[in-house]
Parts: sequence; structure tokens; C-alpha cells
Amino acid sequence: MIEFSIEGIPVPQGSMKAISVNGRARVFHNSDKKLRAWRNGVAHAASMALDGNPGYDEPVNVWMEFRLPRPPSTKREAPSVKPDLDKLVRAVLDALEQSGVIKNDSRVCFINATKSYAEPGTEPGLELAIVSEREGFLDDGEEETVH
Repeated sequence: MIEFSIEGIPVPQGSMKAISVNGRARVFHNSDKKLRAWRNGVAHAASMALDGNPGYDEPVNVWMEFRLPRPPSTKREAPSVKPDLDKLVRAVLDALEQSGVIKNDSRVCFINATKSYAEPGTEPGLELAIVSEREGFLDDGEEETVH
């Protein structure tokens, strides 16, 4: 199992956009610069959490908790507005693959992902845990071994 956290404003991996550059199409993500920085930060934290161990090339279960900045005024306690949770997850899974923590994001068989506003005095960011299927599931923060 690996666990890590990273501070920073989570960036979703949204739709691709194509523009013409010198007569050739160039395809990139709508929030390319911010997304690249976020994914690189996640990839670095994930690599450090591996601590020299090999990455996962087997079925894994992933838990993600995104903490978003609270806007100055909001009508809701939960961030039921953009960014979309699935796009936040997509960016992190691609970063995990980029870092070699998981060989391919197709290895992910279970995802538990939440988004909430960061509590006062807490930075926005991400808490993440990856457990191989042979290690089991997390239950209230505890690892359970599958026999």
C-alpha cells in the first residue's frame, strides 16, 4: 500500500482542444499549463511514496480525497459545482501512470473519490491511497488482507 498527500489546488483533466499551428493541428488540454503542473506534482509525490519499490502492475484499489478552496461565498456546504469529480480523478490517474506507480490506469478496479471544501486553516490538495487487490480494501483507514 502507498499513501501520500499533496497540497495545491486540484486541476481537472478536461476536454482536449485542437488549434492550427503552421498548418498542423496541435491538440492539448484546455487548462494545459495548470494541469501539467498539477499532474507533475502528483507524479512526484507518488514516486516519493513508492520509496524505491516497484510500481503496481496488478489490479489496484484507489482512494482519493480532493480538498478544494472554499469560495468567499457559497450557497452549499459541499462543492457540488465545477470542477467535476471524474475529471479530477482522470488527472490523478494519468499522473500515477506517468510516475510509474501504476503501470497503466486500466489496472484500477475500484475507485473511491470525494471532493470537499478545505477546512479553515487547511490547504487545498489531495489525500491518496493505493492498495493492491491482493492486499485488500481500506476499511475506516485500516488495511484488510484478502485470503
